[in-house]
Amino acid sequence: MIKKHFLNLKVKVIPYLDQAIISMGNFLIGIFIYRFLGLIDFATFSIIWFISHLINSLQMSAIINFMNSSYKEDGKIFLYTTLFYSEIIFSLIICIFISIFLFAFADYMGVNNLNNLTLIFFYFIFQLNNFIKRIFYHNNLYKITIINNTIIYFGSIISIFCLDYYEIFSLQIFMNFFSIIVLFSTLLFFNKFLSFINISKRKFEHFKSIWNYSKWLICSSCSDFFCLNLWQINLAANISPAILGLFRACYNMASFINIFYLAFENIYPKKFSRFIKESNVNKKEIMHYINSFLFNFFKVAIPLLLLVFFFSKDIFNLIYGDLDISEHQTILAASFVIILISVAKFPVYFTIRSYNKTKIIFFGSFAGALFSVMLSEIMITEFGVNGFIFGTIVNQIIITYLPFIILFKKYLK
Repeated sequence: MIKKHFLNLKVKVIPYLDQAIISMGNFLIGIFIYRFLGLIDFATFSIIWFISHLINSLQMSAIINFMNSSYKEDGKIFLYTTLFYSEIIFSLIICIFISIFLFAFADYMGVNNLNNLTLIFFYFIFQLNNFIKRIFYHNNLYKITIINNTIIYFGSIISIFCLDYYEIFSLQIFMNFFSIIVLFSTLLFFNKFLSFINISKRKFEHFKSIWNYSKWLICSSCSDFFCLNLWQINLAANISPAILGLFRACYNMASFINIFYLAFENIYPKKFSRFIKESNVNKKEIMHYINSFLFNFFKVAIPLLLLVFFFSKDIFNLIYGDLDISEHQTILAASFVIILISVAKFPVYFTIRSYNKTKIIFFGSFAGALFSVMLSEIMITEFGVNGFIFGTIVNQIIITYLPFIILFKKYLK
């Protein structure tokens, strides 16, 4: 039954193209920052991006995922307006916490050479743009989102070449330009966004429903930050930022396969949560879907990953120039393994969120965070890069498969 349902879904190409623009834009920006500014600034930019991913993850957990839950909607305008108020509150809280975080840890994380106000404004406007974009996704307005992302990423790449041409390119100036471009794109479509909300139409019951649904996802997102990100921060602090930059370069090479699944995030949960409400889906049908999902992934991804791995030297010379990874093949292999392990997160987490069993996700991420906090610095200090590789792989196994086991052992019949 579930197989027939999903085979009949008409998935548009535009969401995948949109995600391809985002992934390729992030990839190219990282490459150009490395080529023009060097490995240290590339590592610093990676740390800035860690924080951005944390904020976006919190935003997804606290606000956006509620759009795709199985709770009954009481009119879209009421829902979107309540979510918009939640977004404002969320933004204020984030600005306060990021200010404190940067003040306390900027030196340790290696971002003390950047203006904190610039970073706070960047995080604020970037996640506001993401919220507006998700409203458009939810209403199938993919053409607007693709224009929005094209402006942001194409404009940012153009700004890099312009800054370099006039010999004023630095990470600080680029972050200023990046923030202005995101602000411009946000304002360009803000009137369209306002057509989906009505300031006077909000319900307190929605706030309570959002909190009841999102509280465990918020805790999970906070825990997630102390998983792979904490290992990377300790790698930079205890070994060198250059090694972190090397790992990020390898990880970027492997993570191109996420394009399909990140695009799937925009279209699948809404359809699946509706299907669960309308049908009595059992464990066997869910398992069949997950197996089918993973099989289709591996038959496409494995040949591509093997191609990248065996021709990694030529590919890295083409993309990163003089970056030598000949002595760090284990880092490249580890980045591929981490990506492959985490693949199962997509269908499993979609299923968990659709059933509103979000506490399960927190259990997995908390266990991974506990492992990272207790062992990351010790393993990296004692065993260096090998400790980092082993620890990140074990950590990824914990946060990916523990929720999978809990879901199928305890909740599905």
